[in-house]
Formats: sequence, structure tokens, C-alpha cells
Amino acid sequence: MIKLKLGQINAEGEWESFDTESGPLRLKVRPVSQEVYKDLQKPLFKRLHSADPAVKAAATQDFNESLIDHAIQDCDGVEFEDSDGKILDSPTKASKLELCSLKIIKTEVSLTEAVLTFARELAIRQSKEKEAKAKNS
Repeated sequence: MIKLKLGQINAEGEWESFDTESGPLRLKVRPVSQEVYKDLQKPLFKRLHSADPAVKAAATQDFNESLIDHAIQDCDGVEFEDSDGKILDSPTKASKLELCSLKIIKTEVSLTEAVLTFARELAIRQSKEKEAKAKNS
């Protein structure tokens, strides 16, 4: 289980539209800063630096999945069902990962790459806005 600092979990996401091969998709994306990277890597540190390539690969996959789970806060225009067919109020980690298998049309970039790029840019922008507010106060 991965625990993020309260400030990281509550980071406000922004809605972004993506034109995927399956149609338009709107995702609420949280910022992914260096602090988030570090917090997600902490429980996996030993495995990520393992000499065993299989252990390292599994840890890398776990990290990437946790990163996507953190970055995608919500979805618009997509319904998710549990194993009983009940509509879920919010996407699960598994459903977020399934969404990320889609490709962005025109660029052929994966949704994963597009979401993480947006999340990193959002973190940078929010950090600059916070610094500017602090300067002006």
C-alpha cells in the first residue's frame, strides 16, 4: 500500500480533454511533482534498485501503475462497472490503467504519456503560481 502525504493527496486536479482512438475523453488530472515521485518510490526503493532484473521490472511496473492511479483523479464521459455490473462513482486503479491503454489520435502517443506530461506541467505551473502568490503577499 502506498501512502502519500495529505498535501499531496488533496492536490487539486484540473480537467483536460484528450482525443483518443475511442473518442473524446475528459480526465481530471492531479499534478505530479518531484515530491509525489519520491513518495511513490519510497515503498519500492529496494525493489527498484534490485540486482535481479525481474524484481526491478516488477517494481517499475508497480511504480508506473501507482503514478497513473495518483495522476488520474476522475473521468468524465466514461462509466466504470464493478464485477457485478454496478456503476461505480469513481474510477478504480484497474479502470484507470485500462483507460491508459488508449492512444491519442493524431500523435499516436499513449494516454499514459499524455496524462503524465500534463500532470508534470500542472505541478510546475501550480508551483510557480504558489511562489508568485507568496512573493506578492
